[in-house]
Amino acid sequence: MDQFYGGYKKKIFVFLIGCIAGGLCALPFLSNLIYSIDDYHLWNIYDLNWETMGYNFYSTGRVVEGIISEILYQFNLQPFNRPMGMFTFIVSLAMLGTFIGELLNIKNTIVGLLICILMVLNPFNTEIYYYSNITVYSGFSVLFLTFGLSFTQQYITEKKKAKLILSCLFYCLSLGVYQIFYPIVFFILLCMIIRDYNEGIINWKKYGIYVGVYFLSFLVFYIVLKIMFALIPPTLIYDGIDLLEFVQKLFTRDYYIQLLDIVKKYYGNTIIHSAVAFRTAIIGSGIVFVFGVLNTRKKKRFVYFISAFLYLLLGPFICLGFGLTRLDNVSSRTFTSYGAYLCGLLIIDYYYIENIRLEKENISKQCFKIMVILFSVICFINGSLMGRTANNIIRLNEEEANMVNRIVYRMEEVEEFTGYEPLVILGTPMLSNMADVSLGNLGEPASVAFSKVWLFNEISGYSFTMPSVEQTEKAFRIMDNMGTWPRKDSVVYVDGMFVVRLYW
Repeated sequence: MDQFYGGYKKKIFVFLIGCIAGGLCALPFLSNLIYSIDDYHLWNIYDLNWETMGYNFYSTGRVVEGIISEILYQFNLQPFNRPMGMFTFIVSLAMLGTFIGELLNIKNTIVGLLICILMVLNPFNTEIYYYSNITVYSGFSVLFLTFGLSFTQQYITEKKKAKLILSCLFYCLSLGVYQIFYPIVFFILLCMIIRDYNEGIINWKKYGIYVGVYFLSFLVFYIVLKIMFALIPPTLIYDGIDLLEFVQKLFTRDYYIQLLDIVKKYYGNTIIHSAVAFRTAIIGSGIVFVFGVLNTRKKKRFVYFISAFLYLLLGPFICLGFGLTRLDNVSSRTFTSYGAYLCGLLIIDYYYIENIRLEKENISKQCFKIMVILFSVICFINGSLMGRTANNIIRLNEEEANMVNRIVYRMEEVEEFTGYEPLVILGTPMLSNMADVSLGNLGEPASVAFSKVWLFNEISGYSFTMPSVEQTEKAFRIMDNMGTWPRKDSVVYVDGMFVVRLYW
């Protein structure tokens, strides 16, 4: 097995292949046919800065994201948010994947490449590509996270306090941009401990520093945020992580019932997740697991059994990341740790195959071949899922645009029609079976959300206005006497406003 991290050329090779793989699979998301309900809600998507969205950035604890948005706005880069953001995100994930291989001393080029691709081709990241306005910030968040982990490593080797400060700073910067990627580091630290045990170089002080800096940074960020909110209350109700409330939930039965339901749902077949890929990862690792127990040295069998078993068992739950604290608001973005979990399975398998090699070379070679084939298949499935999801969204968007045009055509038949009337849209459309397996807002028609009027204006070219509270209340009163779309009485004109009743 060749030395993967013997020089920069191989690291650059792995990084570039990761970028190319991610770029090819995400290309469909550059299409203007793919739109998000967020695009219509934000309306003027290219004017995101502290003045227009500062209240949102501040109230959600993403102050650094607000600062970056202001910088992008001042340099007139907002119109490039979708392509720029998508590739920034992919590059940052490829950097993190390459760094993980270096940090964990992966000596085989193929394994290092698979780790990088698994990080980049996490199908749950598809929801991030789906949005025009958050992808670029996700890239910065992962980039800062990588720097934070790197500076912790440098502090351990160089013992310079400046490195420790920089590590905390970059961790906090990452949290200040977007918090969902932070749990990825947990998997990396866990793999590091397993690796060191396998090589007989356990160093509890080193792990204490890694874990200490990791949790200290989060605590610093949390405290600073609370102080800021105490001094300047957020405009919106802050829906962040309440640590005390979370601890209380851990002692309730309903919490675990809800958690099991989510894991069952999100690890079955969905529009961005394949039960085949997930089961392949588990079964493949299970095969290596059995060989490892049977063929590793006796003194290591028990710890190997416990570490591999716990990782296989707890991994799907830990992938929820910060979603563990707010199960009611879980979306596919919550599962950005899923790629790191798959990397962990690969890394654990690799370490124990190396351990088997010391005892039985032939068995080790067979296990290595099985592992490479299985995880290559997973990478292929993940990449295919991203493309399939893009095609499904395009199909859904086209169906929805067709529905909007048909409804507007019905409105145009009204003699008083001007295209400036208040518009009340009630109910949800029945456009596709995608809604049955959607995750968060991904795969959800824009016409089911709060941005319905903007959707109609974007597609039709008219300038319908938002209804008043009184008009909305009146629309609800007459709704029972209306039919559902596409019946003739599903679109009515009452007192200068249009009321549309979709499927209820």
